[in-house]
Amino acid sequence: MSHAFLFVPAAGQTEAPCFHKGVRALGDFKGVRITDSADSPTASLAVAPATKAADKRIARSADGKIWIADLGLWLPLPAEHGRDAHWLIEQYLAHGAEGLARRLQGLFALLIVDQRTRLAHVITDRCGSLHLYWRQMHDGMAVCTSSAVLAKLDDTQLDPVGVHEFIATGNIYEDRSLWLGVHKIGPATVLTLDSAGTQTRKYWDFSAVEPECLDLEAAAEQTHHGLVEVLKALPDTGEPLISDLTGGYDSRLLLTGLLAAQRPFHTTVSGSADHPDVTVALPSAAPSRPSPATPTPRRWTASITACACSAGRGASPAAPISSGRRFRRSDLSRCSTPSSPPGPTRAFAASSRAACSSASLQNWRTFRSNMATRPCRPRSSTCGASRPCCATTAVRSSTR
Repeated sequence: MSHAFLFVPAAGQTEAPCFHKGVRALGDFKGVRITDSADSPTASLAVAPATKAADKRIARSADGKIWIADLGLWLPLPAEHGRDAHWLIEQYLAHGAEGLARRLQGLFALLIVDQRTRLAHVITDRCGSLHLYWRQMHDGMAVCTSSAVLAKLDDTQLDPVGVHEFIATGNIYEDRSLWLGVHKIGPATVLTLDSAGTQTRKYWDFSAVEPECLDLEAAAEQTHHGLVEVLKALPDTGEPLISDLTGGYDSRLLLTGLLAAQRPFHTTVSGSADHPDVTVALPSAAPSRPSPATPTPRRWTASITACACSAGRGASPAAPISSGRRFRRSDLSRCSTPSSPPGPTRAFAASSRAACSSASLQNWRTFRSNMATRPCRPRSSTCGASRPCCATTAVRSSTR
C-alpha cells in the first residue's frame, strides 16, 4: 500500500516542524521509505509508494506550481489505457478538483497542492476504499494514510466510541477513527485545506444510481462491457494479474472478463483441500489454463460456467424470469443460496450469472431464450449436479 503525508500550515506559520515530525513517524511506524517530498509556503507533501506503484514520485506541472500525489489504482471514466499522473494535472488545470474527481474511477486517493491558489485538495474515491485521515494541529492541518501517525504528532486519547465500534463490529463508522481529533475523510469527497481551515464537498452520491433502470439483457451487457474495458485499461506491470477464484458468482464473472480481455493472469483460492471454495474453484481454474485440448477462451468459459453454475440436488423449481422486462428485487431469491447476504450482493449475483455465460460466447440470443424459459435454481457448493440450471443450458446450446 502507498502512503503519503500532507501538511498545510496555519496563517502566520513560516516553519512546519509537524511536517518533518510526521514524515519521520510515517517512515518509522509503517516501515516505508519516503521516495519524494516537496515544500512550499502553501503546503508540504511527502510520498512513500508501494513496491508496484506506477508513480514513485510526486507529479509536478511544467511550471512547478501544481503537485499531485496519486495513491492506489485509478483509471479515467470511461476507462482508457496509458494515462499517467501528468494526465491528472491536465484534467485538474482544465476542470478543477471536483471536475477531476468525477472523471476518475477505481480505488485511489489524490493529494493536490496548488500554489497558484494557495489551496490543497484531497480526493477520495467513490467508495472511500483507500482511507485517509486528517487532524487539526496548533500550527496547521495534517493529512495522512495512517491515523496512528497523526495521533503521534501530539498528545491525544483513544476515542471510546471508535474503539467500541471496532471491537464490536470490526469497523469504525462516520468520520471517526481510534483517536479523538483524528477524522477519516469520507467517500466521494473533495477536502480543501488552506491556512484558514477546511471545506468538504461531495462530488458523487449513491442516490445518483437509478434503480431498476435496465432489463436483464442490458444489465448483463453493460456489466460485461464495463468489466472488460476496465481490465484492458489496467496498467501493464510485466507480470500476470492475480485473481481470487472462490467459485462464487463474482469471481467467475471476473474470470470470464479476464479471458475476454486477454490479460495474462493467475488464480488463487484459500482453504483446505475439502473446503467448499476450493472444491468449486478447482474445476473452474483448470479450464482457464491453456492447453492443446482447450485452445480457445470460448471453450474455457463454457467449461467454467457449465461446471460452476450447476444447480444443487433437491432444489425446487422457481418461476422463470421473463426476457424484455426490468430486473426486479423479487427476482433475487431465484439466483441465490439461502446463506447469501441480502441486498446488492444478491442483485450482483443475479446479473453476474447472465454476464458469466455471455462473456466470451457471443451467442446472447440463445442465452436470453434459455433465461426466459428455464428456471434458475440455487447454486450448489459442489459441481457436477444432475440438474443443470439455465446458465448451464445456455452454454451447452451455444457451443454445439
